[in-house]
Amino acid sequence: NDTVASLASTGGSVTIGSGKTLSVSGTSSIGTGSTLTGGTMEATGGTLTFNSASGNSSALIIGTAAKLTGTGVIGGTTTVNGVHAVGASTAAGVTGAQTVASSLNYGSASIFEWDINTAASSSDSVSVSGSLVISSGAIFKVVSTTAFTDAFWNTTRNWNVFGGLDFDAFTLGFVANGLSQ
Repeated sequence: NDTVASLASTGGSVTIGSGKTLSVSGTSSIGTGSTLTGGTMEATGGTLTFNSASGNSSALIIGTAAKLTGTGVIGGTTTVNGVHAVGASTAAGVTGAQTVASSLNYGSASIFEWDINTAASSSDSVSVSGSLVISSGAIFKVVSTTAFTDAFWNTTRNWNVFGGLDFDAFTLGFVANGLSQ
């Protein structure tokens, strides 16, 4: 098992030994064209941006002090205990799409920051090939540049948040005016 402060891969290969864990604690990125294989990559702090389109097979564990962002394909089982903010930008209203080609698990302390761009009628989305597990206590935070008091919210809206799963829709429940989660 190894720990590094940060990792940057912009087209190479990052190989983690079988049964081993590579922990990153700072700002790190896996860029387009990079391949992450073997073992487990664990983000213990900072931000891990994942934009790789390659066939990655490593499991990802996002710690409570860490954030996962990006628009890439994650091949291994992903467990989020921190923040998951899909997209290339974490600015409010900037949407993106990410694919998890395995299972996606949200721990009880996790936060899924879901961006909605009301002007473009778009939102963040995650396509999941395996199972989706959301533990009790996980937070689904709606991030929008449109105030919740705006007339936009007076109409029922539908968004595809988690694609590739065996259900058509789910209801989030009531979002009170002025609250973002």
